[in-house]
Amino acid sequence: MPAVQTLARSKALEMPRSQPHPLALFSLEPVNDRAREVIAHPINQDFVSVLKNGSLALDIGHIRSKSGPTTLTTLGCGDADIFVPNGSISKIQCSFELDLDNKVVMLYDRSHSQSTQVSGENATPFEQGRVRKIVVREGLNTRLGMGGERRNLVQFKFNWHPGAGMDKVNDLVRTSLAYEEDPRFARTIDEADTVLPTRRETRLHTPGIRRFAVRYVKVDFLGTGQFGEVHKSIDVDSGRLMAVKILKPPANAQKQQLEHWDQSVHSALKREVANLANISHPHIVGYIVSQGWDGPVLEIFMTLNEDTLESLIESGARGRVAESAFHQMLKRWIVWL
Repeated sequence: MPAVQTLARSKALEMPRSQPHPLALFSLEPVNDRAREVIAHPINQDFVSVLKNGSLALDIGHIRSKSGPTTLTTLGCGDADIFVPNGSISKIQCSFELDLDNKVVMLYDRSHSQSTQVSGENATPFEQGRVRKIVVREGLNTRLGMGGERRNLVQFKFNWHPGAGMDKVNDLVRTSLAYEEDPRFARTIDEADTVLPTRRETRLHTPGIRRFAVRYVKVDFLGTGQFGEVHKSIDVDSGRLMAVKILKPPANAQKQQLEHWDQSVHSALKREVANLANISHPHIVGYIVSQGWDGPVLEIFMTLNEDTLESLIESGARGRVAESAFHQMLKRWIVWL
């Protein structure tokens, strides 16, 4: 009898975990009957736990994926971590992967028919022409569908766990210690991980060349001014951390104020953006792209990473570089609004 069938029969006798695994970042809760079939399949029982609402779900993040240390799990009807028993599902339908630099979880659609999709709260679905990866997090892209023309044959909803501990999971990923090994993929130490193929990335372009609008989610408020505000944000299509400067005319502005905005502030902004695009310094935030010049709301995106002002201040850095960066940030991102 094949080993997988033997394992499936033995697993059928096991009870699911009484609560989500402490290392799981989130669980996939079934929405329709086909998703419940995935939960009920004996091969997947090491992933199954009971949520607080009594529903069975698939825990994601506590079992080492055979596809590499930065992959949380893969789903599909072939040699995937989680087996999806459906003829309309690809061998590797989709994968959840960690972006260690930005500490976000990315969902990749790896199906040949591009039949994976997200929906739900604040959904930013995969779009034709973009790289088929998207950020998933609490409050964003809260449902997962796959299979069929409407990409809804198998449907789950995300159930994120309090204190998911991305930093802790990153440490576990780097060391590969504390992960449970999926019994189906037990290997010798000489075997290498099967790394999933990468897809071509879509780089950010200048406003005149860029084909797609930047889609983002706000994660933290950084400051405000007369004409707008600054937020820490995540590009949902790349996972990149950014600062977005959102500018718009004053609320309930009169005609004369709107004319002033159009003629004075708007023109000054264009000059400012042109200057920002030419700045190159390792400790000063860099211009990425801007959008909305023809509409009522203008958005300017800047880099936000470990080398920017935020980290210099948090690390206690002082001196001419930090001071210069501080004044430039205040001028360009808060006061100058």
